[in-house]
Amino acid sequence: MQITPIEIRKKKFEKRFRGYHPDEVDDFLYSLSYAWEKITIQANELQLMLEDHKKEISRLQDLEGALVRTIQDAEATAGNILTQAKKEGELAIQAANIEKEKLLQEAYNKAKVIEVNSMNEAAQLKCHMDKQLAETKQAIQEATASRDTLIQQLRQLAEDILASSRAIQPVYQPKIVTTEHQKIALSHDSDKL
Repeated sequence: MQITPIEIRKKKFEKRFRGYHPDEVDDFLYSLSYAWEKITIQANELQLMLEDHKKEISRLQDLEGALVRTIQDAEATAGNILTQAKKEGELAIQAANIEKEKLLQEAYNKAKVIEVNSMNEAAQLKCHMDKQLAETKQAIQEATASRDTLIQQLRQLAEDILASSRAIQPVYQPKIVTTEHQKIALSHDSDKL
């Protein structure tokens, strides 16, 4: 049974002989009703505060649950991202290794082609140079043979001229005046013949 301050104030007691002093009882009831009213107001305020606090606790618990779920989701996402990053890193490394091997193979093939082409060009150049050398030797031999033939023809011609000049005695031989330098040149020319 809940008693209100108003009920305390309105409460009347029967009067009996040798009972309590009515004014004192009324004063006491009034004080009691006033204290009870204060306590009831405080209790109501505390009840309201308690409800507010319960609501706040419930809100904070919901928020805590949401934060915990968010943290768990973030941890799971971070784990997934880390796993994915590791997989992508491994795939990138594999791709880089494949690309490296491909580039090395291409470089090796290009080097081989360059080597083969260089060897072919060197062989062609050597063949061309050998051909030119043979042609040059042939030309030298032909020039030497032509020179020898020409020298022999010049000797023969000189001998024929000398022989015919001995056979014909000139009536008059002009005196040829030569310088010392011309005499040396003529002597060298006759040595060559």
